Amino acid sequence: MTPAERLAPFVTNLDRPVYALHGLPPEVVAVLFAQVSRSPAGFRENLLKLMDEDGLPAPAAETGFDQAKASAFHEKWVLGYGHSSVAEHADLHFAVEGLSILAAKALEDNRLAAFTEKSSRYQVFDLDHFHWPQEWHGAPQEEQARRLVGDLFETYGRLYREIRAELEQERERPTGLPARAWQQTLHAAACDTTRYLLPAGARTSLGLSCNARSAAHLIRKLRAHALQELRELGDRLEEEGRRITPVLLKHARPAAWQTGLEERLDALLPSVEPAEIDPPRVRLLEWDDQAAVRVVADWLVQRRGVGVAEARSRAEGLGAAGRASLLHAVLDSLGEHEAPPRAFEHVQLSVEFCLDYGAFRDLQRHRLLTPTVPLLGCQWGWELPAGLLGKRRTESEELLERAAGLWRELSTRHAAAAAYLVPMAFRQRFVLRMNLREAEHLIRLRSGVAGHPSYRSAAQDLHAQLSHALPELAGFLRVHHEPAEWAREGEQRRAELQRQTLGGGEMA
Repeated sequence: MTPAERLAPFVTNLDRPVYALHGLPPEVVAVLFAQVSRSPAGFRENLLKLMDEDGLPAPAAETGFDQAKASAFHEKWVLGYGHSSVAEHADLHFAVEGLSILAAKALEDNRLAAFTEKSSRYQVFDLDHFHWPQEWHGAPQEEQARRLVGDLFETYGRLYREIRAELEQERERPTGLPARAWQQTLHAAACDTTRYLLPAGARTSLGLSCNARSAAHLIRKLRAHALQELRELGDRLEEEGRRITPVLLKHARPAAWQTGLEERLDALLPSVEPAEIDPPRVRLLEWDDQAAVRVVADWLVQRRGVGVAEARSRAEGLGAAGRASLLHAVLDSLGEHEAPPRAFEHVQLSVEFCLDYGAFRDLQRHRLLTPTVPLLGCQWGWELPAGLLGKRRTESEELLERAAGLWRELSTRHAAAAAYLVPMAFRQRFVLRMNLREAEHLIRLRSGVAGHPSYRSAAQDLHAQLSHALPELAGFLRVHHEPAEWAREGEQRRAELQRQTLGGGEMA
């Protein structure tokens, strides 16, 4: 077999300088990329070398590489040199089913990863999919908890059916909107109203993509967690991940400082009762009065090669009018889905939120944030949607009152596990630290007309506060204020148009 024939199953071309690799074990890819720092040869040549000289069998389209030999090579040539960063070239994809919403948030607290989670807007949850935590077993409140969870799911399902039926009777399908898209619009509207009753222990599903280094970091965190569900989840991720990258996840053990951290902090931190009992939904805590100066100064550093101190002095000397001209010249042509330049990342912000847990879930997904998130509880009250009226609202509030009382009792036994009981209507207080570029993205995305009203209003509030704090940049922080009523029709129209463009045709 010629070298070209041996390589062909694993590279997208044999003669061009840019090509993709496929069909290789992740650890082999990591080794191959690691060699670029030490070998003058190209990736194709090094791949042949792995086959010929270092114990890897020649690959075949039918069988691929011998994973055991690939791992042995990796153990010798990568981990032996301490090159743990090479693990960033080995990609892993996990399908995680049956974990609680609470556990999903712990998985998503991992910046260098990508997630797609079961949506509370597009799927209906049921009692059969609730995680009953081991920490509740034997508790005096266990039976009460089971009854309450059953009542929450029963009411959630019944209200969904009632509201969905009413919407179908009250609304007519807009002209030109396919029946399938209209049904999805009604479904989403009913789910958005009723999701507030879902407890955090409801089971969800999650797709997780990350590199092996990030996976090892995540597994270490999970294995040191206070909740048994998450410790077991860390074990399962390592077990399944090592089927793909047996060497790179070999040392994913919890660090000593992480084990028992919550208990040590609880024992040493002073006991404090919050003085503020009703915090605002959005509060800008920290911002940069020199934001526009920093942005313009960064461009001076890049384009003129001056030092930072001189660049800032020059940017200040331009005055507001001069800076405005530069900002408009750069930013006026930004497309709807384009991010502002990276100079915005030099401006740092801190924002405190106190939002219903459902809205928190959507904001927490943003990767370029540093969150500070206390345990989920009931101490900050709840929010219910405006569309939940009359008897339905009264019934929902009675359930939330029961949940709050039972949460307080369970918290004395195991504070972390008590959170499984908390419905998504309850407010989560948290702080997000971010740069202005990420803030602009968060505001632009989450204020969109198709967004959930709760986080949409939070994004609009943040925009208003930033506009006041950063007047020179206010005009460049894009926000949506269009009426949101039935905006999902537009969302469904766009989705249907895209589907038809891709050849799906119209569905009745």
